[in-house]
Amino acid sequence: MTNQLIKNKVMFIIYLVFMTIAVLTEFLSVADDSNRGMQGSDYIDYTHGWTAEDGTEAVFKGISGTYTIKNTLPEIRNENVLYLNLKSLNLKAYIDGVCIYDSQEYEERFFGKTAGSFFAEIPLTSEHSRQEIVLQADNPYDDGSGKITMIYLGDSIDILKKQVGDMLPGFIISVLICFLGLVFMLSFIPMWRQKAVGTELLYFGLFAFNIGIFMVTDCKFLQLIYPQAHLYHMIAETHMMLIVVPLFLFLNKMYESCSDLMVYCTCIMGGFNFTVCYLLNICAVMDYHETVWITHITYGVGVLFLLMIIVRELKNNGRMNMYHNVGIFIICISVVLDILMLKLGSSFETTFFTRTGMLIFVCLEGIQIFLGFFRHYREAMKAKLLSRLAYHDGLTDLLNRTSYMEELELIRKNGRENALIALFDVNDLKYVNDHHGHSAGDGMIIAVAEELKSCFGELGKCYRIGGDEFVFISDNVCDESTFNGICSEFMERLGNADSNGRFMMPITVAMGYSVISGNGDKLEDIINEADARMYSNKKQMKQNNVRSAASIG
Repeated sequence: MTNQLIKNKVMFIIYLVFMTIAVLTEFLSVADDSNRGMQGSDYIDYTHGWTAEDGTEAVFKGISGTYTIKNTLPEIRNENVLYLNLKSLNLKAYIDGVCIYDSQEYEERFFGKTAGSFFAEIPLTSEHSRQEIVLQADNPYDDGSGKITMIYLGDSIDILKKQVGDMLPGFIISVLICFLGLVFMLSFIPMWRQKAVGTELLYFGLFAFNIGIFMVTDCKFLQLIYPQAHLYHMIAETHMMLIVVPLFLFLNKMYESCSDLMVYCTCIMGGFNFTVCYLLNICAVMDYHETVWITHITYGVGVLFLLMIIVRELKNNGRMNMYHNVGIFIICISVVLDILMLKLGSSFETTFFTRTGMLIFVCLEGIQIFLGFFRHYREAMKAKLLSRLAYHDGLTDLLNRTSYMEELELIRKNGRENALIALFDVNDLKYVNDHHGHSAGDGMIIAVAEELKSCFGELGKCYRIGGDEFVFISDNVCDESTFNGICSEFMERLGNADSNGRFMMPITVAMGYSVISGNGDKLEDIINEADARMYSNKKQMKQNNVRSAASIG
């Protein structure tokens, strides 16, 4: 494969990435309602006017324990909903002392006392107009992690459209990362069998797939389709702990500056993180929310190692692995930013930077991996070409004398029963070269090689071992009667090969053969016997030609 062809393929891959980004942008511009304003939307932002039990203005983040807020509903003309997003909270809603909404309690559920971040839809009717609504939010962790990030009042369909427009971009990017991870994992199997890549492609696929699953379930879009927030929260937290190990296994394969000590430490921490958090959860000691600090510590150590790798790589190799360096630096920054925003509780979206950074990283690393694949493919093609030149004749593409000698050595070592060796010598090649040129002589040799391969190729191996000398060595299943029948056909086809008169004479070949019986006969004696028969046949053919010429005269 030429360098130009490799460059063209790389440019095509980059083009596909750009095209994907363009299609996503076009799709999101159509889907996002925020581009068209809020005209015709039958809902209002209802975050104002809420008060706590003591009459002070309600606070929507940093909630611990049980926190009660209230507000007076406006005129409800149709069946509307009060739509909220809550994190680390269980919620009850009362009107006139009657509970009209109660989110599930999760103390007895698997992997968490709350549904994590979820949407609550409190149904309202015209009977609730001008009445006071009381919301009782309970944070069972009592750690200040509870927050309410949005409150809308109005038509549920319009609010849902708004949420779809806001969250669809993040969901599509997350699905794309997950899909790319699957592509890398599935590509690994055939490419690994061809020895085109190592396990780095598998590790990278596992990394991208896990972080894709984490972001797909964490971005809350699925809750709009199938409201199972607790399940998505559990899946997201589980896969978040599975991200670090394949990342460092991948970097260990791709980076000389990624030391084995870094990889071992990170993998041990990642395994410890998952094992401890999982056991504490299933034993109902601490749930994923209460053990997330262990995951954050693991991430912190991982980010520190990543920065060390970048510094070492820049110091040792300069800009050689710039794709890696830029991608890893983007991941470090994006992960740190999202963790800080989570701790500060200042955003509804908790994986925005990681999602964007991951898409950039996956694209950069994908380009780097496939660049390596094309480089390896080019080297493999060169090696294959050199190997072919070493063991094949350049003119006829038959196996050459080197292959013939190696085959004889294998027969000497391993033995061969009921096999056959035949020697062929092309008649009058020197005459054709001298009187009609070497191109005509080469044409004669090629014609003999093509007929030899066509007639005997399925029975064994064909060799060109000299200018006009050919050899056929059969497999174990070729008997003399079969060989003689095919040999007659071969001679007849050679006689008809010069139908256009290129060589000014029919092509004839002298032949002699001997059979390897496996009875202890020396291979040299068998070859000598075949050679003697071939020269005897050649002598007889010359005598016949002399007689023919005399009778004509």
